[in-house]
Amino acid sequence: QWEQIGCKIGCPIDSDNDKVPDYRDDCLNKSLVEIRIGVDDRGCPIDTDKDDIPDYEDVCADNSQQEIESGVYQQGEQIGCPIDSDNDKVPDYRDKCPKNQPEEIEKGISPQGCPIDTDKDKVPDYKDVCPKNSWEELSKKIYQQGAQIGCPVDNDHDRVPDYKDVCLKNSPDEISKGVYQQGIFLGCPVDSDRDGVPDYRDDCLNDSPVEIGKGVNSRGCPRDTDEDGVSDYKDVCFKNRPNEISKGVHQQGLRLGCPMDKDNDGVPDYRDSCPNNRRFEIRKGVDSRGCPIV
Repeated sequence: QWEQIGCKIGCPIDSDNDKVPDYRDDCLNKSLVEIRIGVDDRGCPIDTDKDDIPDYEDVCADNSQQEIESGVYQQGEQIGCPIDSDNDKVPDYRDKCPKNQPEEIEKGISPQGCPIDTDKDKVPDYKDVCPKNSWEELSKKIYQQGAQIGCPVDNDHDRVPDYKDVCLKNSPDEISKGVYQQGIFLGCPVDSDRDGVPDYRDDCLNDSPVEIGKGVNSRGCPRDTDEDGVSDYKDVCFKNRPNEISKGVHQQGLRLGCPMDKDNDGVPDYRDSCPNNRRFEIRKGVDSRGCPIV
């Protein structure tokens, strides 16, 4: 026994031979491995970063106080390293979103540990249908929920987003026949014949330039000012009064739209007292009432 103690006889006992006497050794039962790596002045395995994980088993032995403040792993492959609760590779101590779900992480995360929002529209990429909006596209707001979440708002549902829609408050009727998908009238009701009356309320969708030349009515049909059944663009007499059309107007020929003169005596029927003169009667002449001169 004396031989075993050797030169230490009379010195304070050091049970684990770590060169720290028991009376000030807080860790009396260390293994040879722990002692070989080194102990501190309290006789405990060295823990450089004071995270309660001794350096010999600490994967991250040089943590700062900030890195330790949210805790470190107490076991496993990352023992002694800052905890990363959601496994997004951003440790909790600097993770502003420490509880991300797997689907939130799948499109990537920011340096702050939050789901990436590439276009800064407040809809993270993992649920953003349109993750790469431009500033122009964001200028009129985006959907915050629904099937088009993260996409530019289209208030009238005409498939032209508001940020570039010239007519952004179309009614269902106005978009029923379609809207322009390009050009200066983008998003406005289509007007196929360019007569100024959109197709959704145009009864004459395919007016030619000639038919439009004298104007169209509110229904998009060639204007018939005197309502004689002959459109102005081809009406020789397009300002007939009601009494002038009371007996009808010519529907063809050089006098199209002019008051009818059945016997061709030069006196229109509406004021012709003798509307059925024969040729020989007319040859001798007729008076202002359309009757043969006696």
